[in-house]
Amino acid sequence: MFNKIRTGIIVAILSGLIWVFAEQAVTKEGSKDIIITLDEINRSGDLYVQFLDELNNPIDSSQQAVNVTVRGPAARILELNLSYINQLILQPGRMEVDLSTIVDKKRFNVPVINLLGKGLNSIDGRNFLQVTNTEPTSLNILITKLISKKVPVAVYSNAGDRLTPELIEPPTIDGFIVQNPDNPVEATVRLTADQQLQALQQEIIVPVKIDWPNRGQGEVRIRLKQIVNLVDDKIRLPRLYVQKPYTMEDFRVVIEDLDAKLEANRYSPLEIRGTTEAVKAYRESEYQLVLKITELDRQNASSEISRPLEYYIPPSITGLEIINTETRPIKFRLERIKPTEEADGLPTLSGITNPSNTP
Repeated sequence: MFNKIRTGIIVAILSGLIWVFAEQAVTKEGSKDIIITLDEINRSGDLYVQFLDELNNPIDSSQQAVNVTVRGPAARILELNLSYINQLILQPGRMEVDLSTIVDKKRFNVPVINLLGKGLNSIDGRNFLQVTNTEPTSLNILITKLISKKVPVAVYSNAGDRLTPELIEPPTIDGFIVQNPDNPVEATVRLTADQQLQALQQEIIVPVKIDWPNRGQGEVRIRLKQIVNLVDDKIRLPRLYVQKPYTMEDFRVVIEDLDAKLEANRYSPLEIRGTTEAVKAYRESEYQLVLKITELDRQNASSEISRPLEYYIPPSITGLEIINTETRPIKFRLERIKPTEEADGLPTLSGITNPSNTP
């Protein structure tokens, strides 16, 4: 009797194992979204790669999403779906294009299946899955030939003002740039207000890089001429602008004890640093803080809403920096304006917002 039970158990276990192995061997189809990321600069530094849109214009992103359909054992399909591997780093040498034909720049249409190889071994190191389809089927790529050149160093403030250095050492850095740039290429140094003050008193060492394509980096020693005169200032009661879409013009914003709230949440006093002219212009500007209202706020009009304010520097004012940019939520509520009333406020900005200096 015992022998029959033991034999039955062994048969059941073997049957289960056979079923598991048979199920794993079944060929199935599966799909997975993969992010293809361009290695924008090849290792030698002389090629720059960009994705193109449907109009063959370069796009800002170095990533493209593709959906890959594969065929293989059911177990491997399951592993693929559970796998954290979802990215392929693409280098110029792996695109199966003739790089020797590039004189200045050249566009290529590269089938995605060629990038992946015969299977997904390019992704997870095992080639038991066959790629049967991809969406999109191909990617448009622009490869630009770069040349090695000594690029002059230019010094700017964070606000974009060009500064006059007394010393830049070295005056150039080595980098790769396009052969015929539309505009002169610079290696830029950007100094904060604190760094400018330091550089007026002594030499400082700061990082420098070529802005496009982000290649060619290093450090330079800089000392500024005694031209820049920065001052610190505080605006005791910064003015607030309420920005809302035109669809919300039938609502007004109510903020109880606005001045107290600004002070309690560290918006007041507003600490700034800049040239004398910039500080004066900023003090005289219509507003320094912005509260943005959205259409979604309509749903919460009957309750209190909490949101941080945003600091604002008019584009016409350069050479100014806000020292403390910490933001904390301000509580406010929305009130519907009665037909017989008019909305308070100053002239609208771009025709879509309603500013207010008072609740």
